[in-house]
Amino acid sequence: MPIKVGHTPPQQVLLRGWVDNSRLQPDEVTSGQRSNATPSSGERLTLTKTASNLVGLLKTVESVLIVDTHHVEKIRTALNDGSYEINFNNVAQKLINFEHNL
Repeated sequence: MPIKVGHTPPQQVLLRGWVDNSRLQPDEVTSGQRSNATPSSGERLTLTKTASNLVGLLKTVESVLIVDTHHVEKIRTALNDGSYEINFNNVAQKLINFEHNL
């Protein structure tokens, strides 16, 4: 049975239920979203210091490269020239461990 493994962006984890209109084009924002995202006159949102730090940390994490491009290029080269060797026992064990931990 195939299992779909996905990645939830940090914004969705930290801000669950909040609509981020900053990433939508103006025509993609519905009137309901617009009324929730734009405070009416007299309303004000103040973030705690911890929340402000989390927003800054989120921006920092988003800018960090999570792929080791040097390692990827090394493997790509080895695959192309036929020198990449697969340890089938290691792959099988990792598959077994993955299924066992579900």
